[in-house]
Amino acid sequence: MFLAVVPVGVTRYREGLYPLRPFNREEAGQVIDLIEAYQQQFLADREYPFVYASDEFYLIANRPIPPYERYGDFPQTENGVGLVRLFLEEWEAVEQELPDNISPSRVITLTTGVSGAVVLNPVVKRLNKIKGLEVKLEAVENSFFGKTVTVTGLVTGGDIIHALDGKELGSKLVLPSVMLRDGEDVFLDDMTVDQLSVKLGIPISVAVGPEDLVREMLD
Repeated sequence: MFLAVVPVGVTRYREGLYPLRPFNREEAGQVIDLIEAYQQQFLADREYPFVYASDEFYLIANRPIPPYERYGDFPQTENGVGLVRLFLEEWEAVEQELPDNISPSRVITLTTGVSGAVVLNPVVKRLNKIKGLEVKLEAVENSFFGKTVTVTGLVTGGDIIHALDGKELGSKLVLPSVMLRDGEDVFLDDMTVDQLSVKLGIPISVAVGPEDLVREMLD
């Protein structure tokens, strides 16, 4: 068994309930320090970390994502533990193969949640060094669940429309697959990718990871 520690999601629907609030940067750092101390203890006693802080804690605290080996065999990815590290590992490999330029030139918008933008900002900066390619990164605030919910996986189609409607998005909109229900082209608010494409008047592609993301940018 393994243990994942994840910050509570405080939605806008908590009226009349026990008061909760999101972690701030300092508090998230304290949680990480505590968990990493326990990890060291378990590594010494059992040669395995056992307890993990979710990626969201590291993003809130503005701390570096732990190295690959700290995650063992990645047993808690379904709880948001280690997904950023897996993304970064794949991105490092993909980055080595990027071209210097592309033709014809194009403008593409990449959308993500507020937390996801922290991870994707350096990726987009690197992609924008490719001559002929301009990538716009749009961090979408969550109106459906509330602005305190920042993870990409809870962004809805309606949130994207609210954030992007009327903006110049270029020739294509690319969104991460974690925004959709598993195995479906449907957001949590029941809007489909095709419906979103019609609403925004732009083709939409779904990217699973860095390799897929780069393919959508360059093809």
